[in-house]
Amino acid sequence: MLERISNKFSQITREIAGKARINEKNVRDAVDEIKLALLEADVHVRVVRRFVNRTLEEATGEKVLNAVQPGQQFVKIVHDRLVQLLGDARQDLELKGPDTVSVMLLVGLQGSGKTTTAAKLALRLRQEDRRPLLVAADLVRPAAVEQLVTLGQQLGVPVYHEQGARETC
Repeated sequence: MLERISNKFSQITREIAGKARINEKNVRDAVDEIKLALLEADVHVRVVRRFVNRTLEEATGEKVLNAVQPGQQFVKIVHDRLVQLLGDARQDLELKGPDTVSVMLLVGLQGSGKTTTAAKLALRLRQEDRRPLLVAADLVRPAAVEQLVTLGQQLGVPVYHEQGARETC
């Protein structure tokens, strides 16, 4: 999913950055494409609307710097809006003490990397002298349980799964 958004944003920025002059229609068209990409990625409508409105305000009201091409200025505006939307500060994982059980649930669309992320997170926690346990709960995707078990074995992290659970779906 993130790869699709990234590809779409790259395409939009290439198109707009390649223009010697940009006008309000170019900006609106680019922002409309960004809006569609965000909505397809299941970003909340209000968040998209706020992002679009602020980007349009800044891009159409911005006095383009003489030293910067208009396309580059638009790309900077979109980048700044995305950083503001997603946050620019790193947020550390805050868990309770090492002797307390902490439960994490990863939720996302199919193909967004939840299984791999779970394994990477388990490895990180193990390196921090914690005792992670992965639970195979994706019983819909073929081979999801096997993938998590394999990753757990490679990392030395235990994986809870019910034998034959996939066949009962």
